[in-house]
Amino acid sequence: MKRIAFLTDGWLRTFAHSWAGGMLEGIRNSGEDIKLVTFSTFGNWSTDEAYNRGEYNLFRLFEPKDFDGVVLDLNNVMFRDEVDELTERIRQSGVPCVSICCEVPGSIYVGTDNTTAFSQVLEHLYEVHTARSFWFILGPEWHNENINRRKAISEFLASHELKEDEQGFYGRNFTYHCGINGFNELFGKYGKCPDAIVCANDNIAVGVLRAAERHGLSAPRDFLVTGYDDFDKARFYKPRITTVSQNRDYEGIATVNALLDLWSGQKVKEHYFSPHRLITWDSCGCFNAVRQDASEYLKDKICSELDRESFERKMLSIESRLNHCDHIKDMSQIVREYLPSFDIDGFYAVLDGRRLRASVKEGAEDTFLTSGYPERMLVYFAYERGSEETHIALREEVKPSDFYDIAGEGASVQFHPVHFYGQTIGYFVIVGPENINYRQYTFPLVNTLITGMERLFYKEKRNTLNLKLKELSLKDQMTKLYNRFGLNQLGKAKYDALKEEGKNVTIMYLDMDKLKFINDNYGHDEGDICIENIAEQIIQNMSDTGLAFRIGGDEFLIIEDEMSEAEANSMAVKIKDGLNKSASGSDSPYMVSVSVGFITTDANSNYSFENYIDRADKIMYEEKMKKKV
Repeated sequence: MKRIAFLTDGWLRTFAHSWAGGMLEGIRNSGEDIKLVTFSTFGNWSTDEAYNRGEYNLFRLFEPKDFDGVVLDLNNVMFRDEVDELTERIRQSGVPCVSICCEVPGSIYVGTDNTTAFSQVLEHLYEVHTARSFWFILGPEWHNENINRRKAISEFLASHELKEDEQGFYGRNFTYHCGINGFNELFGKYGKCPDAIVCANDNIAVGVLRAAERHGLSAPRDFLVTGYDDFDKARFYKPRITTVSQNRDYEGIATVNALLDLWSGQKVKEHYFSPHRLITWDSCGCFNAVRQDASEYLKDKICSELDRESFERKMLSIESRLNHCDHIKDMSQIVREYLPSFDIDGFYAVLDGRRLRASVKEGAEDTFLTSGYPERMLVYFAYERGSEETHIALREEVKPSDFYDIAGEGASVQFHPVHFYGQTIGYFVIVGPENINYRQYTFPLVNTLITGMERLFYKEKRNTLNLKLKELSLKDQMTKLYNRFGLNQLGKAKYDALKEEGKNVTIMYLDMDKLKFINDNYGHDEGDICIENIAEQIIQNMSDTGLAFRIGGDEFLIIEDEMSEAEANSMAVKIKDGLNKSASGSDSPYMVSVSVGFITTDANSNYSFENYIDRADKIMYEEKMKKKV
């Protein structure tokens, strides 16, 4: 058995399903036992750098040594340092690497020859349609495909002695709105259209045509326009858009074939160029007799839209229910209800439980990793289609490689990062994600679950902080025992609850002896030390269910579940002995002692909680008077 790792960063919120699907087809065609494991990020759609880097941290979960081959789709990664770190790790590992549509040193290139393909578009406009002035509306400057197309433009202009500074350039992204904004900006600058507008893809070309319509302009009457990628919109828009077709499924298959050749020791090429073809349509003034049947296209679009509406309703329902969760178990139950409808084979949530607990329960700040992952983490959720049992059990501590081989034949395993704006929480594992990848449901599903987890996390964190604030208001800051307000809130509640059950409590009243003498002769700091010592002895000798209070300067109260007289006496003696040992082990010129009185309540009597405290106080006072005598 061999493993291939596919590391991919989707453009905005879309997954490169054609490449992944092509790889699975190549694996099937090979007849070999090969597992495909995908590490999928969406790290370029947000304007928040911390979020985007949190996505790319998933690449650090990937260990090259666990795989026999690596396929990279890094075109959309906007941070050069992330790319350099990842590719250097792969280079040092010596694992064979194939890169799709992006030149990576030491890797085999699979993809379209962008420079040649784009040059064909430009030459067609120049030679066939005599275009001499151009606007170029392109993608992001850092994008590898954009860099190659920009190179083709420079070489074309130089070869035909056209001045680059006389052409219009605009570049932002690959979206429809880039076309609209690019046309408007350049039209505002030049006041008229060029002979041809060359777009980085069909989305941009549609945006250009739409913006031109609003100015009363159209192609090919007022200008020529071309796209790229041969999306459906190119064939069915009016005018039909001249474009370049490229076979992404072929590219996926070619990556597997290249690795198979490497594994078998065959000589491989540095570049595997996928076939491309210039398709001329009306938008550049070419007549094309081919007639597209729009009925099938519209039928598919209608069904796709209806499926999408159903999916979005489902997402809204999940989101609404997750908003009301108070615990991860509630969230797990809701997710388990919906997952069968997504046509996936399995789903796991693996989280950094130790740091989650530290942050929520202990209020710790900055506990989460921002680079890398713990070696092992905890399975918080496990689901597999049609089975109550899963390959990996709930609450099991796992490492990523435990999941690599669990997909069935013809399916893959896919990892997604779970992070709260750069703070690494864990990862999701989707088994058999091919259907949701094809429908582009992956990002909204993953994002909805992470958003629900984040809300739950901060809700629990707020609850913890509120409890801590409440506890602060109930506690004496010097001794950390509960204060008089705490006595009214917690002590009274314990007494009432046990009385309601017909049970009794034992109330012990303690008063320090000679505090005024110590304060007057040795200072108030010494008096404070004595009070702290008494509190320490109380905490050490009371039971786990007991409550202790400092209710005055030198007065303390302990409330315990019912104790026998012997048990209460034993506790009082232990507290006194502890104080004696503490004093004898120091150079203190005075002894610290307490007077103690205790009483056990009667659940059937009419005495109030306050009455019993007063009676314990009187018993304590009697002991104090005996000491004076």
